[in-house]
Formats: sequence, structure tokens, C-alpha cells
Amino acid sequence: MPSFPNPLLPILVFVILAFYRRRASTMDRANKVAYIETDKSIKEIRDIYRLCGNIRAIHPVPSCNRTKRSSFFVEFSETNSVNYARALQVVNTKVHAVSESPQLFADFEAAVSSPSSSNNVKQDAIDDSGPPNAPRAPARSSDTNTTPQGPNAVAASRADTHSFYASSSTLGVRQLAERENGSLHNPPASLLPRPRCTTRPGGIDASHIPFSEPPSAGSAGNVSSPTASPCLPTLGDPVPTHVAPSLIPSPLSGLQGLGLTCLPTPPPSATVSASPSLMLSNLETQYSCDLEILTENPDNVIGNLIRNAATSQDRDKWVIVAVRYRNKGNTGAAISVLEEMVKGDSISEDLPRYFLTPIDAPVMTSPSVGLEDCDLKPAFLMLASCYNELSKCSRLNGGTESNTHQRMAAENLQRVYGKNVPSLEHRLSPDLRRGSLTDSSNLSLHYNSARSSPTEDHSHLQKLQREVQSLRDRQTHSSACLSQLRSTKRKLEDDLDAERHCRRKVERDLQHSSQELSSARRAERSAAEQYRREVETRRRAEERAIELRDEVIEANKKLEMLARESTEKEWKTKDCLGKLGVLFLKAAKGEAVLETEDLAVLAGGSSSGSDHRRLSSGGRGTQASVVGF
Repeated sequence: MPSFPNPLLPILVFVILAFYRRRASTMDRANKVAYIETDKSIKEIRDIYRLCGNIRAIHPVPSCNRTKRSSFFVEFSETNSVNYARALQVVNTKVHAVSESPQLFADFEAAVSSPSSSNNVKQDAIDDSGPPNAPRAPARSSDTNTTPQGPNAVAASRADTHSFYASSSTLGVRQLAERENGSLHNPPASLLPRPRCTTRPGGIDASHIPFSEPPSAGSAGNVSSPTASPCLPTLGDPVPTHVAPSLIPSPLSGLQGLGLTCLPTPPPSATVSASPSLMLSNLETQYSCDLEILTENPDNVIGNLIRNAATSQDRDKWVIVAVRYRNKGNTGAAISVLEEMVKGDSISEDLPRYFLTPIDAPVMTSPSVGLEDCDLKPAFLMLASCYNELSKCSRLNGGTESNTHQRMAAENLQRVYGKNVPSLEHRLSPDLRRGSLTDSSNLSLHYNSARSSPTEDHSHLQKLQREVQSLRDRQTHSSACLSQLRSTKRKLEDDLDAERHCRRKVERDLQHSSQELSSARRAERSAAEQYRREVETRRRAEERAIELRDEVIEANKKLEMLARESTEKEWKTKDCLGKLGVLFLKAAKGEAVLETEDLAVLAGGSSSGSDHRRLSSGGRGTQASVVGF
């Protein structure tokens, strides 16, 4: 028996690949983000830094201070744009790179993960896509409040999920990864959180307007456009807030026969109702209808949907109404709404004629809409589920309509999965081989040709060939996904090894640096100790030098005193010797008279006044002695 790959395998591979790609591109994204502190507005920031490169998004940072300066995270498409932005000198503006600061990177992740940041990213992407002053189309009413708010929107959300995975099966892994990576930065409009607003733009409480009652002509003049409400996002220029009663088209005034009225504006202190509502649009007006007040007879509801939700974008509104009927236990009304949506041949004769156009009722399969069965698979699946539920109820109650409901459920399932599906025994037959599915000559011999015509055999064979080709393509796609996943895994392992090698190298460098630091500290301590010793030695040497200087000064003083004394004595000696010479000369000449001074010289030159007197008194005797000599 041939084994086919699990259909959930591509989805699992896609999720794993997207996770690894998101994890690997976290730092790359941080390298493209700049943190800007400025006193300018976000429009001025976009106009200034658009010169540095393509701006993917601008995330405002909430500030707690009361200054006029604002902070923004500007995300560029290229890494060099951050350097250009930092080099661009703007007055009163500071630019920082997020990749250089872990704190800024954490703040950026918090700003991106916040719900308000997703709205800013979407709005920035829309603003950058076109000219600044180009007019844009007004927002559709079906885009407002379309986020699933409970079990009533499960069918619509499942349909969107099914269509997403159906489209992803035909794309390559790289395109899917790029789509996933792009959705992280610019989420689509259907995934963005929208404010839950149940009050009408014109001040009318939408929670109290019955779905089956459109607004009357008297109250239609006060209906506000979608752009006038703060709860409805708009992409274009605002339209007039109020429409005059004379400008209301006749189809809207014809809805007055169904009794839909608009209640007056509630006071500001009134409690806002939390009941589910559905936004419907007619021409340029928009009003909300309460899903809690649904009549048992769905004819008026069907007529209202035909008139105001007859486009391919409004398929979800039909399904939401059908889900609401089914949750209330009215499965027959849900079937009527879905049948009218996909067929358009069950309109009641009691409805007014203004619900019909000249071509046909504008339902999903009509020429004015032009949807195929493949676009309405969620509706067919819900019809099959409703018919199965009716069949179970009929079987429990002993009714005879169980087979009819089962047949209708099978027909709706066949419209989704096809009619020429082989039976389980035929698919599990051991004689059926993969090679026999591609060539009609290799069919098994026991095939009964009388049971079906050759045309049916050929169509059945083509169906099997298409299924086999689809399975082969899926297997090829899965193999490619696995190969790319393995290559990505190997690349991540190589990056991990390189990172481990770098970490070990850094650890070795750190250890070497620690050792050098320890050696430097030891050398520093030794140098400090040596410096202290040298300082002490120098201090002692300076003290000794001062002592020696004092001793030298004292010795110099003594030497000077001795020199003066010796000089004086030398002069005295010379004087004495001179006088002795004179005395001897006089004595040699025979001069016997000696003066008093000469006697003093002979006495040694150191006699006092008394000595001089003594010499004077005894001079004569001396002279005599000298003469005698």
C-alpha cells in the first residue's frame, strides 16, 4: 500500500522554519533600527530621515515626562541607513543605534510587541506607500470590528485559516518564510486589533438597533459617515458628517417598511452595551445592527443582507448571521441564510420588490458578484454541518426527513471535496499500484466496463491522476521544505560552533588578561614598596646633608677667624722685623740715641703704656748700655 505524507507536515515545517528564521533575524532587525529623541512630529521625522533609506515602520515610545520631546524607534530596510541617520545632524535631535544598547533593544521589543505599536506600524506602512496628499478611498464598513469576538465568528475565522493554508501550499518555502517575516513587521489589516465600539458614529447606540429593521427616512438624515467616528479607522479624506434627508436614496427609504429605527443619542454617562453587532453600509452611509434581536423568520434579514451586503468582501457577514441563528437554536433559519448566499433561488415571495435588481438577487453566486464554489467552501461546510444536525434531530424525534438531510449534507460536502472520490476499499486495494495511476493501459483486468461508460472511466482516471500529481507535488514540496530545514539547521549548528569557538577564545583571552592583571598588581605593589624605601632613604640623606652643611659652616667660620688672626700676626711680625732692621742700621752707624718707639720694638711690640713709661725712664741707662756695647 503506498504511503502518502501527512498533510500537516508542510504546516509543521513551515511553522518551525518561521520560528528559526524569526529567531535568527532578531539581531539583524535590531541593526536596522534607530532610536531618535527629538521635539519634532512623526511626520517631520519621516520626511527628514526618508533621505537615509526606506523606512519600514516608526514606533512611538510613550514618555512619562511632561517635556515636549518625543522618542521614536525608526526601523529602516537596510543597516547602512542607521549610520546615515546618525551622521545626519538635525537640530534638537539625538540618534542612537539600538544594536549598541541592550536597554534600547529591550525597549524596542516591548514597543513592537504592544498592541498600539501594531497599529502604528500599519499606519506608517500605508503612509509611506503613496504621496503625502494623495486622496484615498474611504474605509469599508466590513473592515470595522471584524476581529472574532466570541464563538459567533468561529466559522469565519476557520474559513480564513483554511484559505491561508490553502494558498500556502502552492508557494515555496522561501516565499512563505518571507511572508511570515513580513507579517511580523507589517501585519495585515484583518489581524490588527481594532477598538470595540458599539456606539454609532453619529451618537446612536448601535447595540439597540434590530438587525431586521433598517433605518427609517426620518432618522436617516442623522446617520453619520464611517469617517466621523473615532472608533472607525479611515485611510482617506473625511466625507460630510451628516446627510440631508432629501439626499437619501430611495432604496434606503424603502427599508422603512421593515421598521428599522434609530434611537436617540444616549447620555455620556450611559453604560455602553456589549451585545454583538454587525456593520452594514448603504452608499455613503453606515449603520450597525444588533445581532441579539433577530426575528425567527429570516426573510427580512435576508433581504437586508441582499441589499447592503452583496459584495464578495461581505461574505463574512452572511456567515456571521447564520452562525448567530445556529447558536440561538434556529438551524433552519441559518440554512435559509446560507442557501440564499450560495444559491440565490430561495427568496420569499413576500419580500418587497426593491430587494431585487434587474439581473437577479445580488448574492454571492450571481453574475454581479461572480464567486465560484471554491470561494464559498466555508459556507458549504457549514451547510453540511447544519444538515447533519437536522438529520440527527430528525432521527431522534422519529422523523422521516433524516435521509433527505443526509443527502443534502453529502451534496454540500461534494461541492467542497468533489464527487469523483474513490471509495475506501478501492484506495486500499493491494492491486492498485502507483504506476497504474499514470497509464490507462495498466488498469487492473477485473475492472467491470459494463458498470460505467468509457467517458466516466476516463474522467475517473484523470481525477486519480490529478490526485496523485497533487500528492507528488505535496511530497516534493515537503521534501524541499525538509531539505531547506536541514540546511538551515546545519547553518545554525555551524553558527553555534563558531559562537562556541569565539566564546572559548574570549574566555582564554579573559584568563590571560586576568593573569596579566594579577602580575601588574604585584609589580605595582613591589614598586610602591620600593618607592617608600627610597623616600625614607632620601629623607635620611637630606637630614645628614643638613647636618654636614652646618658643620661645614662652623668650620669655615673658625678658619676665617684663624686666617684673620694669622694675618694680623704676620703684619705685626713684618712691622717688628722692619723696625729691628732700622734699629740695627742705626746701631751700625754708631747712633747711640734710641727713641721710645725703637725701644718698644725691641721689647717685642706688645708692651703697654706702663712699659713705655718704664722704658722711657730707663732710657738713658739703656742708651748707655747700648753705647757701651
